[in-house]
Amino acid sequence: MKKNIVPAIIASAILASGTVALAAYTYMKKGQRDVPEEEKTEEAGEAEAEVIEDSEEAESEEAIEDAETEAADDIPEELPEQEADLESYLQQHPEEEESLNAVKDSFTADGVRTDITVTGNTVFFDFVMTDVDDEDTKEALKPDLESFLDEQSGSYSDIVRTIEEETGIEGVKMIVIFMDAQEDEIVSGHYDSEGRVL
Repeated sequence: MKKNIVPAIIASAILASGTVALAAYTYMKKGQRDVPEEEKTEEAGEAEAEVIEDSEEAESEEAIEDAETEAADDIPEELPEQEADLESYLQQHPEEEESLNAVKDSFTADGVRTDITVTGNTVFFDFVMTDVDDEDTKEALKPDLESFLDEQSGSYSDIVRTIEEETGIEGVKMIVIFMDAQEDEIVSGHYDSEGRVL
């Protein structure tokens, strides 16, 4: 067993996880979408003004009904469809997807390779620990990594909550996976907006 490598790997993993989590939080915060309330209010005001004006000028009940029908035709039948999940949201906002890729591509740490993917409503943080290539080291790391994932529950759930609030998409989940050099899982943590669920 490589005794000296264990603390170094743990330190690198903690650094990687904290840095990427912060970067993801910042990235998702930039993804905030402002609902164009002013445009909606203005359009609704114009439609209402047209109805009032037409009603005042109408000389018969038929003219009033015609004005109301015309105003109703101006109201859109459906609001723009919201993205079904986080993956669709990123596909519809390529500049944000590029920003996420930049975070992933720019991050480096000794002994750790990072990958970030989004599938459906789940954000995957994969930390490949490139110096871990034997079972003894993996077993030695497990307790400390599990403790770390528990300790970070609040931080990761905060990120999930922020993503949901800023995108308007519910049911977002985050899975953090530490892997060995062969990309076999060592430990993982699953999180929603309430905390660690697995």
